[in-house]
Amino acid sequence: MSETKNSQGRGCLFYGCLTVLVVFLAGAIGMYFAGRYVYKKVVGYTSTTPAALPKTEMPAEKLAELQQRVSNFGDALKDQKTNSVLQLTAAELNALFANDPSFKDIKDKFHVAVDGNKIKGSLSLPLKGIGWGLDDRYLNGAATLKVALTNWQLLVHLDALEVNGQPVSEKIMTNLRLQNLAQDAMNNPQNADAIRKFESIEVDGGKITIKSKAKE
Repeated sequence: MSETKNSQGRGCLFYGCLTVLVVFLAGAIGMYFAGRYVYKKVVGYTSTTPAALPKTEMPAEKLAELQQRVSNFGDALKDQKTNSVLQLTAAELNALFANDPSFKDIKDKFHVAVDGNKIKGSLSLPLKGIGWGLDDRYLNGAATLKVALTNWQLLVHLDALEVNGQPVSEKIMTNLRLQNLAQDAMNNPQNADAIRKFESIEVDGGKITIKSKAKE
């Protein structure tokens, strides 16, 4: 595959699959701020060891077919000549992340699952450099989110949040559930332009379905 094709594929992975990236980042941000709210108990929300996350493996031939499918969707998204559909399972998403050099620094620190109409991101983040005496500790947690595209606005809302095996209190969750965790992404003009090329983003039946639209 040429460098140009690789670039298109990675572009699609970032924009066409923006939902999943936002889900992961939103989960990380949500858990971090949850820790900030419970400052006095923050050590109890961390661990001395990283969480064991599932490893992603996919045969080379199947991975190549998946990457080509994603690249083709990227071409359709760029040209907007016809409507196009990209449907991905959690296994496929994890395989894309695990084999894309763009994510080499974080690929072993998170894992995505799709459960019905919700997305669950599990992560294990080293806290070195964060302060508070946490350099040798890890933030292990899981965030369950609801994702939708309404009027060309990407909406990502927390449904449930666990940190170090402990559910975040309802008092904190009540506030967090009201926030659109994709808002910062939507405030970026490049992201907003990409989202406007989508007709819909749906999470259902354990799959994420992204539909692009042709120019009118």
